Amino acid sequence: MINSVVQQALCHYFQEASVETKELLGNCCCRCCFRLLSVPFRLEGYEIYGLPEHNLQPLCIANNVEPCSENCVLCLGLLTDQVLNKLFHVMQVKLRDYRVDNTFRITIALQESYRNSLQGLMAGIKLEETQVDLKKCFKWTFGNWMERQLHMKFAVDSDVEIRIQVKEIPRVDRELSIDGMVSIVLAPIYVQGRYVKLSRKLSQSPWIVDNIRLAPDSIEECLYDYLLREMGARECRFTAGGREDVDVRMLGSGRPFIIELLDSKCTQSYINHETFFKEWERQVLVRSGGQVRLEEAKVSDAVDYAFLKETEMTKRKTYRCIVYISKPIQDESDVAEYLAYSTPLTIEQYTPLRVLHRRSLAKRKRMIHDIRLKLLNPHFAILDLVTDAGTYVKEFVHGDLGRTSPHLGSLLGCETDILQLDVLQVDIIKKR
Repeated sequence: MINSVVQQALCHYFQEASVETKELLGNCCCRCCFRLLSVPFRLEGYEIYGLPEHNLQPLCIANNVEPCSENCVLCLGLLTDQVLNKLFHVMQVKLRDYRVDNTFRITIALQESYRNSLQGLMAGIKLEETQVDLKKCFKWTFGNWMERQLHMKFAVDSDVEIRIQVKEIPRVDRELSIDGMVSIVLAPIYVQGRYVKLSRKLSQSPWIVDNIRLAPDSIEECLYDYLLREMGARECRFTAGGREDVDVRMLGSGRPFIIELLDSKCTQSYINHETFFKEWERQVLVRSGGQVRLEEAKVSDAVDYAFLKETEMTKRKTYRCIVYISKPIQDESDVAEYLAYSTPLTIEQYTPLRVLHRRSLAKRKRMIHDIRLKLLNPHFAILDLVTDAGTYVKEFVHGDLGRTSPHLGSLLGCETDILQLDVLQVDIIKKR
């Protein structure tokens, strides 16, 4: 029961209304009557707009206004209990499919067809700036019901977004019309880690050309499989600190990556558990047949995602190659000392011929920070390199028909080629 203090306060708003406003009140629902009168959401301790219509109607009638619930000229029925109850029920049903925190936020979009209908009824009606906005009133009312009935709390930074799209005049006798107005959108979830790749037949992303799969599996698919199934996400977006070719292994502590999960069925708090990440690591190992190992898996966020993107070209990478040298080398120490003395070495590389079909022609400067050579026999050696991110290591070894200069062959004064390549380490260097 609303006390007399609230009734007197509302009576004041009705009495102060202009003649034009009073003429409109009879064409409005209860809540729109209060909107026209610029009644605040909280009045004398009561959240007025959140009260059911059977409590609001007597307040209007007591002030000689008979509210019109079905054909309100200011909301077309959107703010009536009949429509709000239906929306609330649909939202409750949809929430059963989600595992969410006890907070929420509401967004509402009024589509063109609804706005056109509204403007047609309101032609000639002038509303003052002080009167309560339709969207704001809906959020107050619907949010109040959620807090009261679902024991959830409104929070502007909540990961749970209740999204209402009003495309046409809401009608409770059309199930699909109401159902299509409500959607639940959860904030993206970020997870990160490092992957170790032990195969020379795995691509980083699915390698499909003209509907023909050229690599049997990919790192992305091995990492996604469990996440999509467990989190119910619609999509995963993968970002890694660089990429290696199909025939190159990624060893050491692995390559850093972040995955963004979109439209998941749970909020991030539900995965912040050690058991989840242990199971993810196990599932990746099983899914890849032991060829991909997941390390340092943990919850991430948009800040880490931005940092990984920012440091894309500030990484240093350590490689190990098996190389062929046409000129026989008898004294390893002299050659190794000469190569080590040559560093740091600035090289210029045109876009390699092997990737020119998918990348624009450009000339790039890169730094070779360290070169170490160990002979296997006079013509074959293990070559360890520390380079800038974005260095084409294969081309540094064989020269790419002169498109990389200088290259290993030009330094040694002979022809050189690469037989095998591994990434040993990816180090992120922070900018100062």
